Amino acid sequence: IVCSNSTHNYSFTYDGSTISPVQWQITGPDGYSLTGTDSPFSITFPSTGIYSVSVTDPDYCMTELFQIQAIDNPQTPTAISGPLTVCPGIPVSYSCVVPNGATANWEVTNGTIIGSNTSSQVMVNFDPLATTPYEIKLSFVVDDCYSDVLTTIINRDTPIITFNVVEPLVCGSSYATYSINAIDVDNYEWTIFPASAGSVQSGQNTNEVYILWNQTPQTNVEVTVTVRKCGKDYSDTTLVDIINAPAITISGPTEACT
Repeated sequence: IVCSNSTHNYSFTYDGSTISPVQWQITGPDGYSLTGTDSPFSITFPSTGIYSVSVTDPDYCMTELFQIQAIDNPQTPTAISGPLTVCPGIPVSYSCVVPNGATANWEVTNGTIIGSNTSSQVMVNFDPLATTPYEIKLSFVVDDCYSDVLTTIINRDTPIITFNVVEPLVCGSSYATYSINAIDVDNYEWTIFPASAGSVQSGQNTNEVYILWNQTPQTNVEVTVTVRKCGKDYSDTTLVDIINAPAITISGPTEACT
């Protein structure tokens, strides 16, 4: 049994040795016919059906007709069920619907299949150190005939950090609130550089903090938030200038009529 559209090599032997040249003919479905004298030779089976090989050389004869059955390749998979965004290093499950009579064939790029790769469901552990895209691939197999491969790209779960509106100028000895978009991460860590510029009063390990700025004027003070996701740190920074509070003078009469 062979797969349609596949190519295979054949040869004629006598007493254990290959004989060539020898006249032969192959007939098959839809009027297919191929003749030659080379041995070995190759043939591509263009369609499903029975192909018959015969020797037409008067110097040789075949004791029985040699037949080859070509079968259809399985249909290409249409869907893989499972997460398209993952935390590398944490096993995830993928599944498919396998046609009757077929077997699933799973492969992954930058990862490992835990257990069998031929069932309708597999567990995959993607490599956290990979620098190229993750892929999961699925094909179906029937009698060693493989379908075309369905490939799905899997993305690393990467948080996107966005600072909410930030006032770039603050007065010394004042309080200010800083925040980023709420995202699904393991933790938040807020830092100030230089550390002498101010301190986090509340909100550490959340997406919003309350900072007390010290009195001394400084420029380009860094407010940095670092979040951890899937064992990896991601950071973003906003800049703040600390200025002296302007002196306010009130002018006008010091006495007034009642």
